[in-house]
Amino acid sequence: MVHRKCLTPGAKYHLWLQDDSLEIFVDFPKSIAMTFTEDETKVLEEECHNAVEAILARYWKRSRGVKR
Repeated sequence: MVHRKCLTPGAKYHLWLQDDSLEIFVDFPKSIAMTFTEDETKVLEEECHNAVEAILARYWKRSRGVKR
């Protein structure tokens, strides 16, 4: 595991990994008002998708018989 300085102090990350799914959500700190425009929301959704996809791709490569 790579340890580095936290870039989102106060955020709490929740991850549940099961055989057939991964669920992720983040609680924002109460001291920070997180508001997003519609455009920011679209960008954030795409960036989160791309980040998780890049991580999972490593595991897809070692799996056999995965339908795409």
